[in-house]
Amino acid sequence: GARTGDVCFNSGIRALADLRVANSARLRTNGLDFLTQYQRYLGPGSLAVRLDGTYILSFAEAASRRGRLIEHVSTQNNPIDLRLRAALSWRAGRFQASALVNYFDNYRDVANIPHRRVSSWTTSDITLGYELNGSLGAVTAQLSIENVLDHPPPFLNNQIGIGYDRENGELLGRLVSISLRQQW
Repeated sequence: GARTGDVCFNSGIRALADLRVANSARLRTNGLDFLTQYQRYLGPGSLAVRLDGTYILSFAEAASRRGRLIEHVSTQNNPIDLRLRAALSWRAGRFQASALVNYFDNYRDVANIPHRRVSSWTTSDITLGYELNGSLGAVTAQLSIENVLDHPPPFLNNQIGIGYDRENGELLGRLVSISLRQQW
């Protein structure tokens, strides 16, 4: 039995041509990402304030390299122009707590006639944690609640009939989790 590589190299074939169309589309995007953070030590602990986000100026696609770019930023199933996240955190000794607010800007539904505006969406999260020291090292017990107010994503009358934009929303609603993390 000859090896497969030997058969290929000794077959007399001089060239292969793959005429399938691949990577013919193009995408052009630009925007800004930012992160600001401030921390202050107060008494027995520290307080941190953070704001980060993304502002997308353009998200344009063309079906081919020479095709006309079509702008899709802030339309259904595409990136939204503005997303923000603000956090306030407190840490004192073994205790830690944080509250977050997430903001997704409004956008346009251009798939339906008439075109309509889809509302912005704001959710909030809370996390509480406590660090325990044991024989195996530090163990952190944590309670997290995402989307504390159980605020649903804005309605989008889409073609597949699910009533929201899977790219820019989540139907899970309030999500409560308890975790233990071991460090060694």
